[in-house]
Amino acid sequence: MSDRAISLFVPEQKFLLEEANLPANVIARVAGQSVRIQTYPEEPPGMRRVESDDFPLLIDPEGNYWNDYRPVRVLYTDPQGQQWRFPRRWLPTLQPIAEDFTGTVWQEASFSENLHLPSEWDLWEINIPWNECHRAGGTTAKVEVSIHPGEPSTVSWRDSSGNRWRIPHDWRRRLIKLGARPTFPAFETAVVPPLSRLVLGATGWVRCGSALESSTV
Repeated sequence: MSDRAISLFVPEQKFLLEEANLPANVIARVAGQSVRIQTYPEEPPGMRRVESDDFPLLIDPEGNYWNDYRPVRVLYTDPQGQQWRFPRRWLPTLQPIAEDFTGTVWQEASFSENLHLPSEWDLWEINIPWNECHRAGGTTAKVEVSIHPGEPSTVSWRDSSGNRWRIPHDWRRRLIKLGARPTFPAFETAVVPPLSRLVLGATGWVRCGSALESSTV
């Protein structure tokens, strides 16, 4: 796996950085600025050996550890050496089409609703601890919503310990097309046949999303 250092123009809208759960001092430093970041490419599962604590991982029948699927990842290191994660959709090549729904709100309101959370990786990249991401990713959860005229809605979610996290307001209107099964055509012809059987549904492989949990695939 190879990383790449590039410059990124961070969004100037403060609420977008708050939705990534960045602390106030980091927001004040980087909002609207060009900063150096590290990007890591998308990885199909089973392409390289990893250490036993490099979650999420796969364990083959012989007990060897391999990487699980990983999307593009974006990391920023502040002047104190603390590493923070940026949403990958901030990258110029992945930015979504901007939508403005602020004009449809006429009065303030707060309410709760059920939301189908996206993947563990979507939660992870907004600086939520991995164990909570792995536990909640892809599940239905109750979120708290606050709306104000002329402003984007504020959406928050509480993890299993009761900690409150901001989540992107536009997750409430995500359209997701689910496939019947994950496929990686290039991976099916990989030079290591035992690994390709994982994608084709073979038994005996174990996926470990955290130090506390594993599941056979």
